[in-house]
Parts: sequence; structure tokens; C-alpha cells
Amino acid sequence: MPLTHRIDYSALFNAASNSMALTESGSGVILDVNDAWIRSTGISRERAVGRTAQTLGLWASQEERAACHARLARDGHLRDFETVLMPRAQPRPHMISAHRLELDGQRHVLWEFHDISERKAAESALRKESEKNLAILRNASDGIHILDWDGNVIEASESF
Repeated sequence: MPLTHRIDYSALFNAASNSMALTESGSGVILDVNDAWIRSTGISRERAVGRTAQTLGLWASQEERAACHARLARDGHLRDFETVLMPRAQPRPHMISAHRLELDGQRHVLWEFHDISERKAAESALRKESEKNLAILRNASDGIHILDWDGNVIEASESF
């Protein structure tokens, strides 16, 4: 059943835990940002609105920016695009999603930014720990080996 009255979604937009921005399609001019975006970037809503993420210096790589926009133009949406952004002039890995939408007859893009710095740090720590354990295995004086489910040797100590 269609709604017969207009709903103000600004409370939902500002309550979102991930950073979000609404931009004009094509120009990329920022029309609004949510509270999480302001906290993340340190840029006020007043300073952001009317500018682009590029002019605000939020993209670390212009090549990745171009790839992101090309994928959005091709598919009409973007899901989990991994890149580095520069909130507070500090490089931080982010996952970006974006969807084209029409509001009041105008084309817009709703962007969502998720800072994945903690996840990347955890992955790096796990990788280092795994590499350390692998080095211990390979240098063990005993004949140690690791088999896959089919019984094939996938890792072994030098003495094996």
C-alpha cells in the first residue's frame, strides 16, 4: 500500500553507525552527511555541503576514486569497494557501498563508508602469527608435516 504522507528519514540517516553522505549524481557535490560522517572526518556539515569528497581531500588515490566511480556508473550501485580514504588527513582503509536513487525527481547517490582499520590490523596480526608458526614448523629438527584432507603433504619441516 503506497504511503500517502511524506516521511522524514533524517533521523534514520543520522542514527546510522556508518558514515553516510548523499551526493548529486554526476557532479558528486555533497548534499548532506550524517553525524557519523562528521565524527569520522572531523569536517562539519556546513563545510562539507556544496563541496565534493575530492575537493575535501578525502580520497587517498585518484586512480581508486576513478575505479570506484566507474563501477558505480557501470552497475548503478557499489558494494564493498575497498579503498583508502583520508579522514582527518590520516590514511585509513574503508569499505564503500553506494546506491543511485531518485529523490524529488533528481538523481542522487547515497554513499556508505565503513572504516575497516581494526579488521585490517587483526588480519595483519593473524598473518604474522601464521608466518611465524610456519617458520617454526619448517625449521623444526623433527620430521613434522601437515596433510590436507586427501593425505597430500601441504607443509613440512626441512628434516621431513
